[in-house]
Amino acid sequence: MFIEPDEHIIIMEVGHNINIGPHYMLPDEYKQIADIGLKTVYHQAAIDWNKMQPTEGAEIDFSELDAYIETVTRAGLKALIPFFYHPPEWWPDDWFMIRSWPSIPNYANALVGGAIDAFAKKIIDRYPRGAMQLIYAIPADGEFPHEFWPSTSTLRFLTEYLTNFLVGRQMILSEQYGEIWTAYHHYTRPQWFEEVHDGLRDALPDSAFYSIQFTHFVHHRKAQRDALAWARDKWGIKYFAGSEYCQGLAGHTPLAIQEGIWGFITAPLYPGACPERLEPWMLTELERANKALQRSG
Repeated sequence: MFIEPDEHIIIMEVGHNINIGPHYMLPDEYKQIADIGLKTVYHQAAIDWNKMQPTEGAEIDFSELDAYIETVTRAGLKALIPFFYHPPEWWPDDWFMIRSWPSIPNYANALVGGAIDAFAKKIIDRYPRGAMQLIYAIPADGEFPHEFWPSTSTLRFLTEYLTNFLVGRQMILSEQYGEIWTAYHHYTRPQWFEEVHDGLRDALPDSAFYSIQFTHFVHHRKAQRDALAWARDKWGIKYFAGSEYCQGLAGHTPLAIQEGIWGFITAPLYPGACPERLEPWMLTELERANKALQRSG
């Protein structure tokens, strides 16, 4: 178990996101987050495989990741790390379904899965237990497949390949803490959704199942809410929905409780949408929302 039973808010930071630039909390800000009872930080761009290993066979550069995890753990937090932000450019063409954005791996190529698993194991083995969980939540250039992946009018792909690929990777990652993770921007019912979720649950029937839904409240439609409730009940998924920064916590906490959402993923310092530094009111809102979600069970 990595996510504890009383954890209902995960702090998200963009780190060195290629689209946004570097943006991290300061060491004392991590400590303030821990002091109000929060425990986990999600860093969406901590692992850029292409940057860490720019040429085939090169030694992997862990320096930035080492420094980040040391800073977080020193503050009393743990890191939830999705991988990988960009696949290596040195991958051969037949390892991709699409090489340009969004770069999508060739789910039918066993060599791709094997390489990803080997990379994952190097990361997992590097850090002490409890400091970090590696999750495979963004297998298509920073995004989990949307409704049009893996099939569009120009790209046809069998869902069974995607299912087998994701289940294969998850079997390795579940050895860490027995947890399944997926992540989305908006909740849809794509063609592959049921088969993938059935495959994950059938392969790991006793695993806790978590999913990050970044923009639930932005696209807060009845059909979307009903679909989320259906998926929650069918597969036992605990959803962390984007709170729309600390500004959205007050208004969205009652809705989350009403809709059976487990908790929030909240980015206090998202560039362009939030203050530059952590402010006291943010801590107040985070603590209040976390306690309300804990009381709701």
